[in-house]
Amino acid sequence: MEIKVTIIAVEGPKIMRLASEIPKFTETLPAFGSGADKLSAIKISEKISFANVWIFNFAWLVPFHIFLISMALAISFLYKLYSPFTLLFTTLPLIIAQYTYLLRVKERRALLNSILQIVKIVEAKDPYTAGHSVRVAEYSEKIARKLKLNEYDAELLVNLANLHDLGKIQVDLSVLNKSGRLNKSDWEEVKKHPAVGYNIVKEITFLQSEASAILHHHERIDGKGYPDGIKGDELSLFAKILTVADSYDAMTTDRPYRRA
Repeated sequence: MEIKVTIIAVEGPKIMRLASEIPKFTETLPAFGSGADKLSAIKISEKISFANVWIFNFAWLVPFHIFLISMALAISFLYKLYSPFTLLFTTLPLIIAQYTYLLRVKERRALLNSILQIVKIVEAKDPYTAGHSVRVAEYSEKIARKLKLNEYDAELLVNLANLHDLGKIQVDLSVLNKSGRLNKSDWEEVKKHPAVGYNIVKEITFLQSEASAILHHHERIDGKGYPDGIKGDELSLFAKILTVADSYDAMTTDRPYRRA
């Protein structure tokens, strides 16, 4: 089932109308931890630019492959010029390079898997909003595609969206699961979660550059949001996208104290 909506977002002094078809939540989880080949196949099937996919997934490997080609040529030359014993000394750099590459791939997969596990932990504490972070990530990606963000930024945004409510791990369970409307004291407790989440996520190296989007995902264009009350151009594009996606999901899903 799909819902067609028109999202209005403010970028500087301009008001942009972004028409987007945002799918309702399905049982499909993000493909975190999958190999680059599988992710690329999925993205190409979604009609994302092949060049965009290649740059994000494989461009970082170019120096590695240039090094391998250079070493292969050097080994061939030395083998012919000297003797087979040369191989004992020249293959060592190749082995080290291959090992380094495998470590890099393993580290990236581990980081992405860790993100998914963290999301599961947060949502286990607040089962009523189970799937919220995944849906916000899906909506954020849809918006990113409509805005034609590059593949790196789109992927970064999705990872941040999955972690945007991480700070709720420090919110009291009685508040998260309260069946009635929140009182002033409850709201003060809830308002802490963007800062808590930001302080955790800013320590994750590959998310540091846009971690402030998590801190500001409850801010408003008119400055009446929280925790800092900033507005307009002070908000990053990522923060604005997260705010729209988060608000949309909040309005279209049931809560303990109201229906969607």
